[in-house]
Amino acid sequence: MKKLMMIVICVLCLSFLVSCGKKENTEEETGLEEQVSGDVERAGDVEENELKPDSIVIAVGDEEATYSELMVYMYILKEKYQDTFGDGVWDIKVGEGRTLRSETITQVIDLITKVKIINREAKDLGVSLTSDETEDIRRYCESRYESISEDDKKQYLIDADILTRVYCENEIANKVYDTCIGGVDTVIDNDAIRQCTVQYIYLQTSGINQSGVKVTLSEKNIKKRYKEAKKLRKEALASEDFYTFAQANTEAEKVQITFGRGDMSEEFTNAAFALSKGQFSEVVTAPEGFYIIYCVEENNEELAIKKKEELIQEDWKKNFEARYAVWAQEFEVNVSKLIL
Repeated sequence: MKKLMMIVICVLCLSFLVSCGKKENTEEETGLEEQVSGDVERAGDVEENELKPDSIVIAVGDEEATYSELMVYMYILKEKYQDTFGDGVWDIKVGEGRTLRSETITQVIDLITKVKIINREAKDLGVSLTSDETEDIRRYCESRYESISEDDKKQYLIDADILTRVYCENEIANKVYDTCIGGVDTVIDNDAIRQCTVQYIYLQTSGINQSGVKVTLSEKNIKKRYKEAKKLRKEALASEDFYTFAQANTEAEKVQITFGRGDMSEEFTNAAFALSKGQFSEVVTAPEGFYIIYCVEENNEELAIKKKEELIQEDWKKNFEARYAVWAQEFEVNVSKLIL
């Protein structure tokens, strides 16, 4: 069975805010009845006195998430962060008065909200888990549960049933995503995915240099640089090894790059894309400086295919996010202040 983590939903949704359909209710709010439109499903009550494992801490319409459910998400993210940062991840400072733990709780609230909303919409879309899928998840979670330390089980309020519920809801959300993107027809232009490999010389006229110093040349000095670039091009054509020659004469960090449209300036890209393998450009004038470009490979097909897949995924994600934004407006969200 594929690994089921809430990171699935992070990939789908975390690039946009759930706040488009969310209200975090506190005791200080007044006039809530008037603020919520009649066609929005009102959220249930949440715990405001004492947190226990079965305390309701997030309500999305009539869907509820318990404190233990939230802690399962926290545990999964903690494991992920520990791979990068090691022990003590929750105490890492991420801003003034903010730790990684407090930042993650905010993310988890958004994440659970998204999962609950998507699961509600799954019913209308006729999306559910088969008995075999549910059983596979249950077995996986029981095995996963056995691998968790007793200290973590206690600290994060984990039991096999809660773990299974979290994973099942995320798998349903994953299936909803697949259903929603199933009818999306994505057409990608070949020019948008092209990955060209070039070697080049760069002479800077403006911008930030490699030492972090802002460079802005006078018009007179820009003309001098252009003459220098013309001379270098002539020498480059006569050189036996352009790569070595470029290394000795460029102001760029790299001599050879593989890039696509949007990675470099428009002037650089248009000039490079006009070349065939083995051809040199004329001196290319761009706002940031002058270039002399040599085409090594017109298009790396393997990288172009990878780029196409990335663009398709981005398009699918954008379409799903637009659909989710509509769903989110249908539900009031209530979050316990005790977990904030």
